[in-house]
Amino acid sequence: MSKQDMPKRIWSCAGQLVDEKGYVSPVDLLVKMERITKKQVEDWRFKRIPYLEQVTDRNLTKMKEAPQQLSSPIIQVSLINM
Repeated sequence: MSKQDMPKRIWSCAGQLVDEKGYVSPVDLLVKMERITKKQVEDWRFKRIPYLEQVTDRNLTKMKEAPQQLSSPIIQVSLINM
């Protein structure tokens, strides 16, 4: 995925999460974007793995971009207006 396509994907997934749950969390966003699996999150929550970064096969710089984008004022306004 190109760097220009990433914000569009984040907006799309965040919007879907708002529709489904009424909120967006960074972990849910990473699951929705298929950066981590629900099983990996469960293992992390029950302390079977020490941190999520250990189990991802993705570039960590790209992985952290999604939660960082959530703090963008443009995305916040877009999600509020959905």
